[in-house]
Amino acid sequence: MLFRSNVLANPAFGTQLSEAGGGYSWAFNSRMMQLTAWSNDPVADPASEWFLLQDTKTREVWNVAPGALGDEQGAYRVSHGQGYSRISHQRGDLEVDAWWCVDARTSVKQVRLRIINGGHRTRHLRLVGIAEWMMGANRSDRSTVHTALFSQRLSAQKLTALLCTQRERSAGFGDGTAFFGLANSAAEEEDWTCDRRQLFDARGRLVLPDY
Repeated sequence: MLFRSNVLANPAFGTQLSEAGGGYSWAFNSRMMQLTAWSNDPVADPASEWFLLQDTKTREVWNVAPGALGDEQGAYRVSHGQGYSRISHQRGDLEVDAWWCVDARTSVKQVRLRIINGGHRTRHLRLVGIAEWMMGANRSDRSTVHTALFSQRLSAQKLTALLCTQRERSAGFGDGTAFFGLANSAAEEEDWTCDRRQLFDARGRLVLPDY
């Protein structure tokens, strides 16, 4: 099966998203300056960016997109348009709606997630976002990146971002920094990790870190 994709971009930044949730992001040059990893496998369509949900009571985990860890019993609805992509699905009483877009001028991709609980009981969910940094043209470029945590509160909203800087100046992304951020107006706790072993098992399969 081949997956249709949508390219969301401005002159300096872009992202590719398939209907299975695969794809990657780049800045300036889609081959030499990859922010997250690109794959030339149209069949497996591996992703390098994920958004997972977990029911903290039952510990069930599923993807907001139909790719890895996707809800096998749910029906996903995918729509690509000019400047946006939308993937939605129903899981029991939960309606999950995810939107992707790229700002027309700045190098920012936004992902908005809306969850509606149509049931009569309270649900406690955990949202996990994962970015597999590349910061270059080859996977070996990941060995020279440095990560750091940034956190700031602006009025009633808290901004938390994981920064990733390519320290190797001879590479295409020399001294370049990318960020993966969360704007949170609620009081929920946030947890961050840069340890790949908490996110992938020995065979490279996606797993969910403990909390």
